[in-house]
Amino acid sequence: LGFNDSYTLSVILVIFSFKIVLIVGTVLIGQVVGTLMATKKRQERMDREMARTAITAITQCRFPVVFISFSDLVSIGRFEKHEILRDKGMLRFLDNMSEAKEFTKDFPTLFVSHQWLGFKTPDPQNAHYEALIVAVNKLCSLHKLTPDKLFLWIDFVSIPQENDFIQKLAISSLGVYASICEHFVV
Repeated sequence: LGFNDSYTLSVILVIFSFKIVLIVGTVLIGQVVGTLMATKKRQERMDREMARTAITAITQCRFPVVFISFSDLVSIGRFEKHEILRDKGMLRFLDNMSEAKEFTKDFPTLFVSHQWLGFKTPDPQNAHYEALIVAVNKLCSLHKLTPDKLFLWIDFVSIPQENDFIQKLAISSLGVYASICEHFVV
């Protein structure tokens, strides 16, 4: 059989074409596999970063934990803005998680979550304030807590209201604040 034979030429062209398809296919499969592996690694990095961010959100304070004693809250007679209470020296600032954990060993703490009833003030008619006082007294009775030793975290009281940047830092630490409190009232 010589190269002039059309059958032989056809077989050679088919084999050559098959090799080219095989080479091109291998290159394409390699590129697809490489892209999939790079995508998987990128996703794994993103997942690790998301996990680190979530852990940080519940373990690191971006703004101090701020409590008010129940007795001070009762003496005020309403929810008062953070800055006013800070200036009066009625707030307890805990700068980091270890300080907050030490504090909660000695004092019972309560995280208060409530819906704001006004645009500029959370409780214009004192409805939530009065309900909170009743709830805290029941909580103290139920758990045999001394009201004078109880400290509360309340958004309007514990989060700065005047500085948007600092307010956002405090809001980003809500998970920390909630996680360190022993009790929770909604």
